[in-house]
Amino acid sequence: MRRFVGRLACAVLAALAVSSGPVARAAAADGLSVAIEPPSPEYEAERARRDDRAAKAGGKTAATSPAAKVEDLQRTFASFCTGWAGKLRQRQTDNLAQAKWQTGGDGSVYAEYVGYDTDHLGPQTVTHPDTNPIGKMVYVEQRLRRSGRSKEEALAAQPSIVDQVEVTEIFRYDGRGWVY
Repeated sequence: MRRFVGRLACAVLAALAVSSGPVARAAAADGLSVAIEPPSPEYEAERARRDDRAAKAGGKTAATSPAAKVEDLQRTFASFCTGWAGKLRQRQTDNLAQAKWQTGGDGSVYAEYVGYDTDHLGPQTVTHPDTNPIGKMVYVEQRLRRSGRSKEEALAAQPSIVDQVEVTEIFRYDGRGWVY
C-alpha cells in the first residue's frame, strides 16, 4: 500500500509539473508516466454552460472580459467591506455592553473595551482576479476607555483612545461571494 501511495504521489506531482500542450508527458522517478490530455470540446462547452447557469442562478451575469471581471470583483468587495464595517460597529457595541466597570481611587468609574475606527477604512484591494481572488481590507482596532463620576456619565462621554493598531483582514472569493 505504501509503495502504491508513493507512486500515486509521484504521478500527481509529475502531472502538476508538466507543461501545457496537446499531450503532455512526464516521467516519475520510478518510470511511471502520466499523460495529460486537453479537455474535449464537448467538455469545454458543457463547462461554459454550467458556469453560465451558476452565474445566472446567483443573480449575476458572467463577466465577459478580464476587465469586467476585475470591476465586478472590486464592486462586490467594496459592498462586502461596507457590511464588514457594520459587523465591526456591532462588535464594538457588544464589547461596551460586556465591559467590566471598575472604580478608580477618586471614586470615578471606568471601563476599557475594544472598538474600531470604521469611519476611516484603509485601502480595499483585490489581487489575483484571474486565479484565486483575494481581498484586503485595512482598518484601525482601538482600545477605548470610558470614564466618569458614574457609569451613566461615563457612557454619555466620548471614549478616549488608550491604544490602537492597524489591522489588515484578508478575505477570499469562492466564486459566489467573499468569505472570511
